[in-house]
Amino acid sequence: MNLLPCSPIVRQTSVLAVSCGLLISSIHAATVLGPGHADLRYNVNASGDWSVLVHHDGSGSVPASDHPVGTDTLFYLGSALAPSGSRLSRPSGATWDFLGVPAGSDIWVISQTQSATPNTVWMGLNTEETSTSSLLAWDPAHASVGSGKWLELRLRDVTYTGTGTNNQFALWVSGSFGTPNVWMDTSDGIATNGTDDVFYMAPGQHSHMNWAFTSEGIYDLTFDARTLLADGTFSISDPFILRFGVNSTGAVPEPGKSLLALLGLCLAFLRRRR
Repeated sequence: MNLLPCSPIVRQTSVLAVSCGLLISSIHAATVLGPGHADLRYNVNASGDWSVLVHHDGSGSVPASDHPVGTDTLFYLGSALAPSGSRLSRPSGATWDFLGVPAGSDIWVISQTQSATPNTVWMGLNTEETSTSSLLAWDPAHASVGSGKWLELRLRDVTYTGTGTNNQFALWVSGSFGTPNVWMDTSDGIATNGTDDVFYMAPGQHSHMNWAFTSEGIYDLTFDARTLLADGTFSISDPFILRFGVNSTGAVPEPGKSLLALLGLCLAFLRRRR
């Protein structure tokens, strides 16, 4: 059977239909992951291929399931859905200045200990699917770690949407007597290289830490991961986003007028095709 090539009109119509479908599918609510244990699972194989996803163990009406990283998945913490957890006051003392707000200010925290901030998502990091045999030891010259087989998680960017005026993010682990071992904080900017704003985990591990935010709204945190493979080459993942909703599950930017107009044309086009 001879197949005739599509005419330019048919091809253009097909392209428009696909484009409209992608546009419409992109305008929808994110999957909200609230109370219960969740992990960012970032793993790499011997060839340097990365797998990055979110796993939620499930609670209430949310079944245990995997979710993509990106803005379609939102981790919830706040005061409306989590009245007894997550909203705390910044402690006094210069030790806590890395949070970027004065002592006594409201902060919202996912604690490294689930019972400390109940009724909110309990967010961890997981490298359990990375084999130690796939990596070589290296020394990142960080004050908290020495030479070893490490997966480096680096903060690349933070985008905030909301009404707050001082919108900071920090990640730390509580040490002896509650002293914070700070891994990431935006109050002094975001480092583009070096050993600031990074977290190191060995392969095959699972860890929890404290995630803090200083305003209500939506935070999009962009990360990438890096490691030294057994063949002696460094492998870096593509950048990926984790979206956190601080007492907010929908404070995302509204579509602009031009986008709404394009959406209207798409809907009209699709109706005519039926």
